[in-house]
Amino acid sequence: MFNRKQAPTTDASEIPAVEDISPRLAEIATLRTALGQEAASLRQEEFTLAQEDGPELVDGAREARVAAILGLAPKTATAPRSQRRQQIATRLRDIEDACEVLDRENITERSRATAIIQDRLMPDYKRQIRGLLDALIAAHTAQVEIRKFVSQVEDAGYSTGWLDAHRCRWLGIGPNGHIGRFVDETKKAGFIADRDIPGELK
Repeated sequence: MFNRKQAPTTDASEIPAVEDISPRLAEIATLRTALGQEAASLRQEEFTLAQEDGPELVDGAREARVAAILGLAPKTATAPRSQRRQQIATRLRDIEDACEVLDRENITERSRATAIIQDRLMPDYKRQIRGLLDALIAAHTAQVEIRKFVSQVEDAGYSTGWLDAHRCRWLGIGPNGHIGRFVDETKKAGFIADRDIPGELK
């Protein structure tokens, strides 16, 4: 029961990247990066405008209207600093809202991708956990045998101090030891059947 041959496990290189399962995640990351760069640029422009001295720029729209009356080609309109700062503030709020939408979508897509990969990899993970359980149960069995041996030496009337250093006290014995508690937790999670657990650990 405790010497089962370990089944081949999935190599880490065979696990697809989350973007391979959900290409939308890569698109979201690209959009998020672009929006972050735009926001940083706008904040720098906003800081520069806040540091500028002097009067506001002339009303570009008014210049265009005057040029139209005179039959002249309108000049390129330049928004006053206060107007441009308002435009920046509005754009930054819009970017923030857009990023929140992308973040929510990112969580949804990542959850979907995780559900898919969970279905694919869970059998392999269960095999690995079962291999660990078999090794721990074997270690517990060996520990029990060592303790029995020490007790037999002691019962025969001998000092057992010379045996004490060879016992792995940290392993513990029984269902309340480290191994026992771990086995119980994994049993409840469905990784091992009750019939495969030795009586000393129940």
